[in-house]
Amino acid sequence: MTDVNKREVKDLVPTSKGLQAGLVEEWNDLRKGRTTPQSARAVGSIAGYLIQLKRLEMDYARFIADARTDTPDDTESGPLKAIAFG
Repeated sequence: MTDVNKREVKDLVPTSKGLQAGLVEEWNDLRKGRTTPQSARAVGSIAGYLIQLKRLEMDYARFIADARTDTPDDTESGPLKAIAFG
């Protein structure tokens, strides 16, 4: 087994494709014994937090965009609008 502490660390491109490439690389390293399950779990956990952060940023941008399109007379639109079912 290769010493996992001497693995070359590559910078990831900060995009969804870069994140995907990093996760696939970690998966392949785990399968080939070049990393440990603990390291792979840590990488997966960090990836999950990055995805949650991006989702929060998108929700916030949507909330702000909806709030800016509200008019004082329009109480049924924007971020606090009622949800219609069916």
